[in-house]
Amino acid sequence: MHCSIVILAVLAILVIAEELKNGYPATLDLDDQGYRQVVVDREAGQYLGHPTTCLLDDGRTILCV
Repeated sequence: MHCSIVILAVLAILVIAEELKNGYPATLDLDDQGYRQVVVDREAGQYLGHPTTCLLDDGRTILCV
């Protein structure tokens, strides 16, 4: 658990640094990093949706829908 928190903190710092550099939110595409993905449910022939995240204007809150 502790290692996961450290990894998330480092990712957050990298995202904030990229935003400050470019003036707009950074995008992290994890599509080709299957080892970071978790399948929670699967039904043949049925789309079950997926979470989408958005960093809000306060720079601290990530919305996941």
